[in-house]
Amino acid sequence: MVEMTIELPNKDDDEEEDEIDEEEEIEAEDEEGESEDESEGEAEDESEGEEHEILKETKSEMIKVDNKECIGMTEATKAVLAAKKRQEEEYRLQYEARRKEECERVEQELKNLRAKQERRRREREQEEKELAEKMRLAEEKHRQEEEESKARVEAQKRKREEERCKKQAMLAGSLAGIVSSSNNCNPNFIIQKREKTERNKSEKERDDKEEAKRAYMENVKQKPDISHLLINDLRMKIHKLYSRICKLEALKYDLEKRHERQLYDLKELHEREKQVARHRALQRGLDPNEAAASPHP
Repeated sequence: MVEMTIELPNKDDDEEEDEIDEEEEIEAEDEEGESEDESEGEAEDESEGEEHEILKETKSEMIKVDNKECIGMTEATKAVLAAKKRQEEEYRLQYEARRKEECERVEQELKNLRAKQERRRREREQEEKELAEKMRLAEEKHRQEEEESKARVEAQKRKREEERCKKQAMLAGSLAGIVSSSNNCNPNFIIQKREKTERNKSEKERDDKEEAKRAYMENVKQKPDISHLLINDLRMKIHKLYSRICKLEALKYDLEKRHERQLYDLKELHEREKQVARHRALQRGLDPNEAAASPHP
C-alpha cells in the first residue's frame, strides 16, 4: 500500500506534464493556425481567440484540480510514512528490550556458571587435601607396620642367634669336660633321654606356635582408625571387612572339613593297623584281641 501511494504522485506528475505538452502543442498549432489564417476575416480571428481563451481557462482549472489531488496524495503518503516510522520505532524498542533481556539472562547464566565453577574448585581442593591426608596416614601406617615387622624379624633373628650361641657354648663346655676328664673313667655329663628331648622339642614348637598365633591375633584384632575417613571410604572399608569375614569363614569351613577328613583317615588307618595285628597274631597262634590292644605293632 505504501508503494502504491508513492507511485501515484509520479503518475499524476506525468499526466500533468503530458497535459502541459498538449497545451504547448495546441498553443503552437493555434499560433500556426493564426499565422496561416491571417488572410481570413477578422470575425474568424475573434471567434478563434475566444475559443482559445476558453480552452486555456478549462485546462488551467484541470491543472488546479490535479495539483490539489497531488497535494492530498502527498499528505496521505506522509501519514503512511509516519505510521511506518512509528511501527519501525516500536519494533526497534521491542528489539532493544529483547536484546537487553537476553544480555541480562546470559550475564546471569555466566554468573551462575562462575559461582558453580568456584564452588566445584573449592570442593576439589578440599577433596585433594583429604585424599593427601589419607594417603599420608596410610603411608605412615604402612611404614610403622614395616618397622614393626623388621623389629620382629630382628628379634627372632637375635633369639635364634642367642640359642645357637648357647648351644655352641654347651657343646664347647661338654667337649672341654671330656678333654679334662680323659684320664677319668666316669663321664662328667648327663645324657638326656630321647623322650625328654622330644617332649622339650614339642613344647618349644608349641610355644613358638602359640607365640606366632598370639602375634597374628594381635595384628588381626587391631581396631582401624576411622575418625578421618569419609562416607565413601567407610563404605569401602565396610565392604573390605565384609569380604575378609566371608573369606575367613570360607577358610574356617575348609579347615574344619580338612580336620574331619584327617580324623577319618586316622581312624581308618588305626582300624587297618588293628586288622593287620590280628592277622599276624592268628598266623603266629596268638590272641588277636591282645595283639590289637597292644601299643606295639
